[in-house]
Amino acid sequence: MTDVATVDIACRGARDFVRTYFISLDSEARSQLLPRLHRPSSITTWNGTPLAPELLADFFGKLPESRHDIQCIDVHPVLGTTPAPLQVTTTGSVLYFFPSTPSSTPTPNASSLLEATRNLPPQNVTEYKKPKTPDDVERLPRAFHASFLLLPDSSVEGAGLKYYIGSAMYRFVG
Repeated sequence: MTDVATVDIACRGARDFVRTYFISLDSEARSQLLPRLHRPSSITTWNGTPLAPELLADFFGKLPESRHDIQCIDVHPVLGTTPAPLQVTTTGSVLYFFPSTPSSTPTPNASSLLEATRNLPPQNVTEYKKPKTPDDVERLPRAFHASFLLLPDSSVEGAGLKYYIGSAMYRFVG
């Protein structure tokens, strides 16, 4: 297979993976769906905190309801082996919702998110309205960056090449 064909396959695979991952992350069933994409050897870091594979279901189950908006996907096949592992990077924004608040008023859960946004300058001064209360800040969308190393999974039988998450990193960046 040529490098061009490998890149084309990688692009399609990354797009499908990102769609599956973030639909699962936004799903109420995320605690059952997301651990299936990992293996016991997978490494996951969430905002700088390492998560053991056996704790992923519990961790994802405790996350509040969310809605991710993917703005960029970048993929690079790691050439040299066949099939090639994929390095996938994505950025976007996320809104968090809690059962005690209507879905029309998203709020993030972590107090560290509030602290991180407290001193940020406005992105667009003409549209920026200074938050008046901590709750106003908490209702803002959060920018995030996620990076994945997808490894070929030879243990899965069936048509087509399957990948699993070898390494995942998710971080709020704004």
